[in-house]
Amino acid sequence: MAFQTLVESQTKNYLTCHTNSVSILIMKEWTGNDIKSFRERHNLYQKDLALMVGTSQNYIHMLEKEVRTASKTMRALLDCLEEKYAKKKTKKEV
Repeated sequence: MAFQTLVESQTKNYLTCHTNSVSILIMKEWTGNDIKSFRERHNLYQKDLALMVGTSQNYIHMLEKEVRTASKTMRALLDCLEEKYAKKKTKKEV
């Protein structure tokens, strides 16, 4: 995969996740606690995260409560968001 793009629906912000490897991308196994922790660490409401990944607030709620498990697509989107926020944090520290 050369790169993947995330587009926040209904906002002006665009998120881009770059994967520069030809090897198999190993995605994090996102648990409900991981998703909730990520969201709270970045001061996001469930609705905000849902808009960023193109799903409903209810689906995010079900993932966090572990009623549902994150699909491969959702895990890839969450990985990209995690990478994007890590890059923002690194830029602020420099």
